[in-house]
Amino acid sequence: AITLNQCRPPLRTEIVAEDLAENGTTISVKQVFSYNRDNGGSMKIEVEAHKDYEKSTMNFNDTTTVLQRGDGPCTVINTGFPTLQIALDAAEIKKAHGEQISLQDQTRQDVVLVSSEEVPEVSGELDTCQNYTSATFLPISSEQFESLNSGDVIIVEDPLSVPPQYI
Repeated sequence: AITLNQCRPPLRTEIVAEDLAENGTTISVKQVFSYNRDNGGSMKIEVEAHKDYEKSTMNFNDTTTVLQRGDGPCTVINTGFPTLQIALDAAEIKKAHGEQISLQDQTRQDVVLVSSEEVPEVSGELDTCQNYTSATFLPISSEQFESLNSGDVIIVEDPLSVPPQYI
């Protein structure tokens, strides 16, 4: 059954997520979730620059994701996400916790991008960049993420053997 909320999802939800700076102090990171129901349901998530993370924009639909970090080329991942559900979830999180989302109230899945030589074709609402490269998402553990942040090298599974998943 379809509910009224699913017929009219929020078009824009802005939250401020808590994160930790390198010195351990708390910082606030603005995130904007914009849902476009006019084109069949695409989503844009914008995250401001913080720590060593460049300003990022992720545009996606149910089949494809385009990630732009800083001024570099956009990375295309042939994995989409359920845009309607993410729009509804972002609004629910804000409703439940307010605009400021604490670290304890966040769910986190760390990933690395594994690049490929393929040059992807991007069209429609996802065509937002000058240059594109292809990659795959590869989920990693929190411990592997911390190792990478410390400058260590990590060994991961063959990305082609990892099934796509909602992250």
